[in-house]
Amino acid sequence: MTSKRNSTVQNLAIQYSAMRFSKFAISIAALLLSSLCYAVTNSEQKTFGLGIEIGYPTGISFRSQLAPDRQFAAALGWTFDHIDAHADHLWLQKNFIVEADVTVDGYLGAGIFLALGNDLERHSNRETQSIHVGARMPLGLKSIFLNQRLEVFGEIVPGLQIVSSTEFELWAAIGARYLF
Repeated sequence: MTSKRNSTVQNLAIQYSAMRFSKFAISIAALLLSSLCYAVTNSEQKTFGLGIEIGYPTGISFRSQLAPDRQFAAALGWTFDHIDAHADHLWLQKNFIVEADVTVDGYLGAGIFLALGNDLERHSNRETQSIHVGARMPLGLKSIFLNQRLEVFGEIVPGLQIVSSTEFELWAAIGARYLF
């Protein structure tokens, strides 16, 4: 009888955690979507970009021009077992590389990341819901092609996870955005 009751309590706890996780993920998606809508409605000349990012995470990437030398960039994506989001403030170094007809800008940023998903507990081989939060510092290169409409970028991102555990992370991503 006790094991059946424990099993029922565990199932209820898992369902409650999944429900909380879903609400939290929807809230983060709504926050990122509202930022996206704000950037689109307040943009003037190709100051907003929307595209894809492949690496960590793989998903939707967007950016908004804040000033000639500053941008806001964010992504919402997924990895094998997590939904991931990040937001960064980027400082640009214009004309970092100039070769023939190609100009490459460099950037350095400061931001945050959030990962929601399942982790496998090492000692019991059970999956548990997890939330990971931390700081990140993207370092990248980007260039604009196709009549100032296509932005291509690549970045390496060291990070420090501070919620759920403390770990140093290192990610990389490449991507492209269409500029509006």
